[in-house]
This record gives sequence, C-alpha cells and structure tokens, in this order.
Amino acid sequence: MGLVSSELVILSEDVWAMLSAWFWAFFLIGATLLLTVAGSLLVRRLITVEVLQRHNDVAGFIYAVIGVVYAVLLGFAAVTVWERYDRAQASVEQEANDLADLYRDAQTFPSDIRGTRKSNPRLRPAGG
Repeated sequence: MGLVSSELVILSEDVWAMLSAWFWAFFLIGATLLLTVAGSLLVRRLITVEVLQRHNDVAGFIYAVIGVVYAVLLGFAAVTVWERYDRAQASVEQEANDLADLYRDAQTFPSDIRGTRKSNPRLRPAGG
C-alpha cells in the first residue's frame, strides 16, 4: 500500500510541475503580447504621423534585418534539433543491435538457461 501512495505523490508532483510549466508559458506569452500592444498604442499617441512617415523607409530596412536574424536563428535551431534526432536514432539502433547480439549469443547456453535469458536478458545464469 505504501508503494501505491508514493507513486500517487510522484504522479501528483509531475502533474503539478506540468501545470506550472503551462501556466508560466501562457503567462509569459500573454504578458509579452500585452506589453507589445500597449507599446504600440503608446507610440501612436506620443509620435505624430508626420514623424512616422519620415522614418518609414528606415523602418523597412530594420524589419528586414530582424527577419534575416530570425531566419538564421531558426535555421540554427532546426540544425541542432536534427543533429540530436540523428544521435538519438543512432543510439536506438545500437541498442537494438546489442539486444539482437545478446539474443543470438543466448543460443549457445543450455536450454534451461536459454529460456531464462530470452524471457529476461538482464538475468545472469547461476554461478556467472
């Protein structure tokens, strides 16, 4: 009974951590959105249309630079994720090969030990 209650405590901590992460994600996204809208409204009230028109050409180049920087960062992130995926796939393939080798090597054991090895490859034969 103690094992079940400790599993429930671990489960509830995991659920709490997940909900906390979701809360902070929505909070940060919402706060950023609110700050952006408030900043835009404040700039529109404080700066006249004439000033905004004079700086329109410069703003276009600034947005272009921001777009290029974002694209480069997004490209680096995609390459990093792809490399980690390749490493994980190589690790899974290596583990599968190791398990296949272990299964093949188990054929050399006597039949009573072979059955135990095939059902649970982590068990060691008696005396070994």
